[in-house]
Amino acid sequence: MTIPPYEQIAKRSYLIWEEEGCPHGYDIDHWLQAESELKALFNPPPRAPGSSPEKRPKTKAAKAKRAAAPRKVKASQADVS
Repeated sequence: MTIPPYEQIAKRSYLIWEEEGCPHGYDIDHWLQAESELKALFNPPPRAPGSSPEKRPKTKAAKAKRAAAPRKVKASQADVS
């Protein structure tokens, strides 16, 4: 698990403190909230076993280029006379 840098947690907790109207006595709560948010960003949830990474959809240009490219023929499939 990657722990976010101290400076990033401090900046985020300060922003949370400001967003809540600068209340006194909530510094630890703001720090823990900032740390939790940043840990979620630094450590994405693991994928389920056997799942494949998300694939980008192919563009029309990529499909056309692939269709126009000459296909490789395996030696066992080559017409040898």
